[in-house]
Amino acid sequence: MKNEVDILSVKQRAMKGMAILTLREVLMKGIAFIGQLLLVRLLLPEYFGVFTIISFIINVADIITDLGLTMALIQKKDTPTKKQIATVYYFKLLLSLSVFLLLIFLSRYLPLFYQQLTAQHIVMLQVCLLILLIKPLRTTHVALLERDLQYKKVSSIDLFGMVFYYLSAILFAYLHFGVWSFIIALIIKELIEALVALYYVRWFPDFAFSLSSIKAMTKIGVYFQTGSIFSFIHQSTIPVIAGIKTSTRDVGLLDWSANVASIPRSLSENVGRVSFSSFSRIQEDKFLIAKTIEKSFNYLTVISFFFILVTLGFGHDIVKYILTDKWLPAVPALYWYIGGTFFLNGTASLGHGILAMGKSKALFLLSLFIIPGEWLLSYLLLLKYGYVGIAMGSFFGLAAMFFSYLILCQKYGIYLHVYSLLVSKFYIFLLLLFLTLGLNNVFGHSALDLFLKLFLFSISFCTFYFFYMRKDVPEIISLLKMTIR
Repeated sequence: MKNEVDILSVKQRAMKGMAILTLREVLMKGIAFIGQLLLVRLLLPEYFGVFTIISFIINVADIITDLGLTMALIQKKDTPTKKQIATVYYFKLLLSLSVFLLLIFLSRYLPLFYQQLTAQHIVMLQVCLLILLIKPLRTTHVALLERDLQYKKVSSIDLFGMVFYYLSAILFAYLHFGVWSFIIALIIKELIEALVALYYVRWFPDFAFSLSSIKAMTKIGVYFQTGSIFSFIHQSTIPVIAGIKTSTRDVGLLDWSANVASIPRSLSENVGRVSFSSFSRIQEDKFLIAKTIEKSFNYLTVISFFFILVTLGFGHDIVKYILTDKWLPAVPALYWYIGGTFFLNGTASLGHGILAMGKSKALFLLSLFIIPGEWLLSYLLLLKYGYVGIAMGSFFGLAAMFFSYLILCQKYGIYLHVYSLLVSKFYIFLLLLFLTLGLNNVFGHSALDLFLKLFLFSISFCTFYFFYMRKDVPEIISLLKMTIR
């Protein structure tokens, strides 16, 4: 009886967590949309390209300094001791300091790979590396909150960081700081998030360091981290392949396209984030895991379909009238990136379901085949189609990963109804795609026509899905009420 109550409690908290992160994503993407809109009008694509390369190097350093210990901290069945938490914190801090000093030394050699980088850009990178010394405190505290499914507090941390980032970036961009606008804003963001995390989790570790106390976590964390590294590599074709083989302008256009596509992608990743924490609490109930995956995939598909259809149907006009003509060359890449969000809906939940069962090794071995294949394909497509080939490679890579994850789930006893996940949604997509084509034939391509098309499509889309998903409306309303409370 107690086990049933625990499972019900975890399920309710997980669903509430998904609702909270959904609301968080709406708020954050609203802020990001306005912030990006102002930044792309204030700054040139070249500036975005330089910052993309700097961000890539910072992210490489960040992923090296974790070793998967924060994920292992969340996944751990038993409550971690204070000694274990303190060891995780100080171990990450020591690694961060070591990597910080190493990269300060190695940064002078970066122009050998990225010939576009100037001496000033290297200084920007060195300043930006300071965030490596700030992150350990925030990540440890956030891991403790996620372990307890405290997603209201996690969302607040992210929202504070997002608001201060865009306020700072826009201010300094307006003052003509160029790429420095991003660097200063990123440091401010990390400081704010660390302070808010410290406010929510009133804990600062006493000095305690014992690797033996986290030996089991380290073993699990290695696979987690290896999987994270492969996932990071999977998303790094822009700064690596495009960064070396194309101009900073092309890198900026690609990065902007990927960021726009990240609006529905971020929601998928956050649902996966909640799924991992909740699935880790109910690792033995594979039926419940399967049903939760199906339900989250259905909800996410509604959101991703809206963005995919709006982009395919009206993306060119949206970019032209809102972001100016200088960003129009990014539209073809945007089509491919936004299309990949459909497959990402599944990989986020499927992958975290597999991870929560402790099968991180299987995902690692799978990544050994899929990610190098995607990189090779992206490189070949880059040679054939230019920088748009990178976006094409991303689309096919996500599709391959999604179907591979489906097969893995079946292997480990998470049985999903593939027809309802895929085939039925294909017909819905075609129906709504014909609607966008019809609207484009009826209306022209002026700014007023664009507004009318977006308005009519949004109304039609919402009406269609209201009737299609009417049986889920009570649950959606319940989730909204939980979120508000």
